Amino acid sequence: MQLFRSFALHLSPDDAAELDLRIQELLDEYLATYDRRLDQPPHGGMIVLHWLAE
Repeated sequence: MQLFRSFALHLSPDDAAELDLRIQELLDEYLATYDRRLDQPPHGGMIVLHWLAE
């Protein structure tokens, strides 16, 4: 594992939807230029947003 981030955020349903949208926009920027970086090592990733027990 190269990078790991853990966080806890207090989000309304609208805030969570906005976070999802912003993450997708960021990934889309990289995907739009994917073919320009094929000479670089591949990285996989996962983002999971879940409710925490109270």
